[in-house]
Amino acid sequence: MEISIKTPARFLNLRVSAYWEILAFFVFMGLLAFLCGTSFNYFTVSPHPFWIVVILMAVQYGTNEALLATCVATLVLFLGPLPPRTILEQKYEYFFLLAKTPLLWFVFAVALGELRMKHLREKTQLQQKVVQAKEKEKQMAEAYLSLKRIKEHLELHVASEMQTVLVGIQAIKELKENNKQSVIKGACDLISTIITPEKFSIYLLENHELVQVANQGWEEKELYAKIFSSNDRLFQEVIEKRKIVSIHTSATEILGKEGVLAVPITSKETKEVLGMIKIEQVPFVRLKTSMVESVRIIGEWVGESYKNLHEAQDGK
Repeated sequence: MEISIKTPARFLNLRVSAYWEILAFFVFMGLLAFLCGTSFNYFTVSPHPFWIVVILMAVQYGTNEALLATCVATLVLFLGPLPPRTILEQKYEYFFLLAKTPLLWFVFAVALGELRMKHLREKTQLQQKVVQAKEKEKQMAEAYLSLKRIKEHLELHVASEMQTVLVGIQAIKELKENNKQSVIKGACDLISTIITPEKFSIYLLENHELVQVANQGWEEKELYAKIFSSNDRLFQEVIEKRKIVSIHTSATEILGKEGVLAVPITSKETKEVLGMIKIEQVPFVRLKTSMVESVRIIGEWVGESYKNLHEAQDGK
């Protein structure tokens, strides 16, 4: 729940409601004087009824509104009729008689008004502190939710990384199996887990041709080549020249519409080229040097495993 400090409507730095209340009071007093047949300024009435509006404005609004009520009351008072000056009264005595009540109104308006202003200032300060406390509470709640989201994201990230590590370990174990299907499956698992491309394929060298042995993400009507002969430019670059072909580092005509990256599968010991890993589709922002290097390392692992498999079969 939000707490806000409402600012009352003002005119000439005085509350508009005070104008209406003062006007309503004097209209009422005028009607009352008319009905009672007395003078409008109530000069002879004691205590004077205009004390009501002066004290009311002072205790309700403060000094400024109380002084406004005092000025209006004084103006109405001196509009008359005023009592005549007697022969025995000196000029100053008569002036004091007329000014005594307005002066008392002024003194009480300032005294009571300042007390009210002090209370209003304290109230405003307390309201501001409450608003600040609520704002701090809101900020702390938002910070807590942000930290909670970060914690949950880190937990998911750690769980994902752990899953990636476990899958990678299993894939490496499969690369060490003594059959071709396990080696290819381990290679696919490594590429899917570490690189996470949308589409990729694995080719092995058979009779001077690159023959596709596995793919992931391909649809039924894909136009990617399943066999590359020694006359193909991609075969020459990857197999014969042992180059990594990427849309970032090589001419695009080498890959054509075959993908974005091609890496040779090589034996690290003998440097023999055994096949090719081709990435057909991956988010462009992820096609960085680190990803290319990862695919190269996977190519060496697969090449070494495939070489060991051949040696084991030849030994038999």
